[in-house]
Amino acid sequence: MTVPALGDSPDVSNTFPIKTAHKKSTTSNLQILYTEFANRHFVTISEYGKIGSLLEATLDVTPHPTPNPTISTKALLGPPQDPLSHVYATHILSQIHATRPNDTRPLLLGLALKKSRRDEDVDVEQVDRQVFEEVIQLCRDVGVW
Repeated sequence: MTVPALGDSPDVSNTFPIKTAHKKSTTSNLQILYTEFANRHFVTISEYGKIGSLLEATLDVTPHPTPNPTISTKALLGPPQDPLSHVYATHILSQIHATRPNDTRPLLLGLALKKSRRDEDVDVEQVDRQVFEEVIQLCRDVGVW
């Protein structure tokens, strides 16, 4: 059996160039990097310039297509019990599916956001909500969905 030389694979021409987009917030250090591969979506949301926690979100397979499918999330790297990271992954994949119903590729999400400090005199839920809304707007702007 011979191994094809790099670039000789017929699949390479069908999957490249890879769609990639980047957007930086004008009000904070928040950055979104979106890469669309043939087999999955990869979104990195970072305030530190690194991947941070890594999660996978997948559409659950059902015998009949539904407008609001169930989404399963799994922490691959980082704290598995951070519910907010699972909210980000679920929401992003559901938005992708809502705009592209035939797209069943899973989402790989890198998330490195600053944690709201509980000892500060701020409404943590309000700060988390504002960051979430900014992330979702940046995802829209960068063309994730």
